[in-house]
Amino acid sequence: MVTGLESSLWYSIITVGLALGIGGGLAVVERLWQQPAPRWFIGSMLLPVFLPPVIVATSFIATFGTQGLLPLPILYSPTTILLAYGYYNVPLAYSLFRSALNGISPATEAAAQLLGANRWQRFRQVLLPQLRLAIIGTTGIIFLYSFTSFILPLQLGGVHGQTMEVWLYKQIYLYHQPTIALVAAAIQFLILLTVMIVLVFTQPNYVPAQYTPLPATPSQWYWTVLRGLLTGLVLLPLLALVRRIITTITATDVTTLLNSQFSSALLRTLGITLIVLMISISMVMLLRLGTTLGLLLLSISPITASFIWYQLFGKGYLSIVGALLLSVLPITTIILHQARQRYGRSLLQTSRVLGAHVWDRLKLEYRLQLPAIRSVVIFGVILILGDASISTNLTPHQQPLAMGYALQLIGSYHFAVGSLAMLIILGCMTGIITVFYARR
Repeated sequence: MVTGLESSLWYSIITVGLALGIGGGLAVVERLWQQPAPRWFIGSMLLPVFLPPVIVATSFIATFGTQGLLPLPILYSPTTILLAYGYYNVPLAYSLFRSALNGISPATEAAAQLLGANRWQRFRQVLLPQLRLAIIGTTGIIFLYSFTSFILPLQLGGVHGQTMEVWLYKQIYLYHQPTIALVAAAIQFLILLTVMIVLVFTQPNYVPAQYTPLPATPSQWYWTVLRGLLTGLVLLPLLALVRRIITTITATDVTTLLNSQFSSALLRTLGITLIVLMISISMVMLLRLGTTLGLLLLSISPITASFIWYQLFGKGYLSIVGALLLSVLPITTIILHQARQRYGRSLLQTSRVLGAHVWDRLKLEYRLQLPAIRSVVIFGVILILGDASISTNLTPHQQPLAMGYALQLIGSYHFAVGSLAMLIILGCMTGIITVFYARR
């Protein structure tokens, strides 16, 4: 346990430093040099955030493996884990810092510049004080994502990638040591709860910052080169995965996938996704759950959530729905609570004074919350369809879910078949997200 806890802490701390330094630093430099990012670059930075960990891990294998696009001797080592964590969190830090910087008026920088302040002074005396909460929040989120990551170290770490989540998984499902796992899960929960409490008390208001147009200056060629290079690094693993599938897949592999349980697993996963989203949205709207509870629920890692339901009900769909609900509820509460803050309680109170019944008030709130509900569906589809940790641990062996089944195919030396299954899942996710995003 000590080794796994120490590894998780070091991986998380180093990832936070890399993400803030590279991703956050790029956003700050763009602001100081008055270089608004083009849409294609913003989209490329958002792409890793929406990719399931299994697809990212498989893409890294297709990139750095012995038959990969860039066969380097770094696979199954701590270096690969840090690269994978950076692949996720550097773009995330860039996006969060960019959003925070858009809420800072350029007039304050212009005034400092007129007073003779150089870029370093404008950053230290104008931007940095206003970015304090963004730095704390981004640090907490990245630390949380890294500390609770399971699939990435499991697939990419090898024998040297023993993180806390991997250690917990082995104690629960391989060695059947629930008492030891319970103590370790409690220690992990206390660490994450401390991080979440800091976030709750340092950022009481989670209403998104308003976009402030940045006066642009003509882009120099090196900005285009830098953004093109970063976009290439983001797309490289995915292109390597597609290349690996195209060059290795055969008609037999396609037939194997069609004759397997994948189709039923995908339909089963879509049904569970619908059930979990309906329950989470109904709970938040009817019980008026708030942001604080959502943040505190983030303290429960996926492995801990699956462990709780495994001990209560064993493997089965009840446990799967319950564990996935714990994963989806935080984002549901945060998004719907933000929307509730925007339209306020006065509108609902006015409708009540005018004689509206409970059902009429619920329908009114549903209409007001509809754009936020669509956002919840988008993030819920990403979390549930892309999940492999909870579904792998709690699904009955004969009735797997889609991403867990694709992971089993790869683990049983059907790399091309499993990778093709992952691309189909990613295509389903993209289609659903596109439909709901277009209606926002």
